Amino acid sequence: MKRLFSLLLPLLLLTGCGASASPVVQVALRARDTQEVFYEVVDTEGKTAKTAAFDSDDLHIYTVDCLGIDCQVVDGKVQNTVEYISITDEKGQAVEEDTLTHIVHAVSTIDHDIFTFTILEDQGAYFAFLLLNTNWSSPCLLYRYHPGSGNLELLHQWDNVDLLGLQLVEKPGPSRAAVHRQGLHLCL
Repeated sequence: MKRLFSLLLPLLLLTGCGASASPVVQVALRARDTQEVFYEVVDTEGKTAKTAAFDSDDLHIYTVDCLGIDCQVVDGKVQNTVEYISITDEKGQAVEEDTLTHIVHAVSTIDHDIFTFTILEDQGAYFAFLLLNTNWSSPCLLYRYHPGSGNLELLHQWDNVDLLGLQLVEKPGPSRAAVHRQGLHLCL
């Protein structure tokens, strides 16, 4: 028994002691070819599962003019350069906000030509939804932006869809670990 435990302990430590993926966001999507609307939940490992229909959170939606991101192939690799930044809100009004500008610069590091680019803000959480310009498919990527580090995290990639709505699964606030450190014990 002792030997079995000594063999399993390193495996448990490497796999996160049984930690599982947790849901991040629910998305409402529409297939561009069939117009079918479907709902999925995306977890921290980038996996999706069907979920029930839901009402989207009240989002702030910003459109980025992709013509401001110049795409060239240099030494066989795609290289994006931000020439200018033009961001508009839902009403078509120009928006200048540091966080949105930082997201544009983070997205420009992606090794693909960007066809459409939308930024979504949900209660202080930021997401970027991109349609890439490729020849054979229509990859649509959902990223979560981390303002503290300036990093993008790819949540999931679909093919040929429109994003209709989004709902945070875990609302912003202190993390479970932070709540636990403060001496509060919650059953979640």
